[in-house]
Amino acid sequence: MGAGKSQRTERLAGRGPRPQRELRPPLALGIASVTHWNRVFERVASVVGMNESERVRDAFEGEWQRLDEEERQRKFANHTLVELQKRYAALTSVDRQFLEPLLADWVLGDDNGKQFDAEGLINHFHIVAALPALRTASESLAKATDTPNVYRREKLQRLIKSLESA
Repeated sequence: MGAGKSQRTERLAGRGPRPQRELRPPLALGIASVTHWNRVFERVASVVGMNESERVRDAFEGEWQRLDEEERQRKFANHTLVELQKRYAALTSVDRQFLEPLLADWVLGDDNGKQFDAEGLINHFHIVAALPALRTASESLAKATDTPNVYRREKLQRLIKSLESA
């Protein structure tokens, strides 16, 4: 799978990948309120005319990109994950359901930062719907012998066990 393409995009016949949209909220350290978060959603939806699910996914993806860049520039360890947890907690249950496929795509993707953040959100919020993606990612690392992939496989297996027992 190429960089920047999600599995969802590849599953949709006849559609290429969505262009990247950058969301730049006016507040320097992120979105301070649910009201502002909803304004970000509305701005994205009105500009590109998308349905509710796409709106939520694209806004969250844009927030991840912004937060990840901020984390790198300021050298804040785990800043992105902590901020995404705040935003995820502020979402409605319907909006959270819209994000489940996105988090699964992140777990299965090639971006280590997105993998880490998705796994952190899945663990923190006990997102059981992510189990198939976690199992697939773990199975893909079954024969890995290098230390980073062995560590990730073990971490995924612990997360799977935790979600299965919840």
